[in-house]
Formats: sequence, structure tokens, C-alpha cells
Amino acid sequence: MLPQEIEKIVKEEIQDEIYKSLIALHNWRTKFNGAKIGYGYDQYRKDKKYDYPEAYAFWGNGYLNIYRATQNNEYLNLAMECSNWLLNNRSSQYKYYSWGLPWEWNRRPKETSYITTSVFVGNFLLNMFEETSVKEYLNVSESI
Repeated sequence: MLPQEIEKIVKEEIQDEIYKSLIALHNWRTKFNGAKIGYGYDQYRKDKKYDYPEAYAFWGNGYLNIYRATQNNEYLNLAMECSNWLLNNRSSQYKYYSWGLPWEWNRRPKETSYITTSVFVGNFLLNMFEETSVKEYLNVSESI
């Protein structure tokens, strides 16, 4: 067997293992959260579950990447669910799009814009625009 053939086989095996890992992570999430993709506990607020904009952005990017690798529309639909949730749950305190933590922190009110969260959301929405050409994703990212 030629080195190129071996490299191809190894690459395919690694891709298969990565895919299996991603699907196992998806199955874990749905077991605990069902349809609520970005829902769960936080290490700093273990008192109750919250919807986390940052988690919707992370999961959305993950689902978008699985879609890109498989062309399975189920994953594009999950990414779109994440983007829809984010568009419908922005911080209402600001003119421009932003997201924050779902509880009060450091004496700041709930939904105070948090730059890290907003940047992750913006990155996800740019990726969604690249994949779908939905202009709203680009417009919101520019707003951030």
C-alpha cells in the first residue's frame, strides 16, 4: 500500500471518529435539555437552569459545522433554531444587538451586554450568513 493510500484511510477513520464524538455530544445534550439547545446550569450559578446566549452560539456553530461536513439538513435546522433563539432574545437594553448573562452579575442587571457573549454570537451569525446568505445574519453581526 502506498503512503498516500494509508494517509487517506487514516484521515477517513479520524473523520469518522470525530463525527461519532459530535453525535454523542448531541445525544447527551438532547437527553438533558431536549429541544432547549442552550439551556443548563452554570458553574457560577448552580441554583437553577438558564438559557445561555453563549451556549446557543457555541452549539449553533457546532451544528453548522456538522451540516457542512455531512450536508444533513437536520443539523442546519438545529443551527437555525439557535440563530432564531438568539435573534429573538437579544438584550433589550441596547440600541444595537448584544447579549449578556441570564442573571445579575457584579451588580449589573440581567441581560447587561457582555462582550464575550456578543462576539461569539456575532461569529456564529457570520458563519450562518456564509452558509445561508440570509442578509439578517450579516446585518445583526454588523450591528454587534
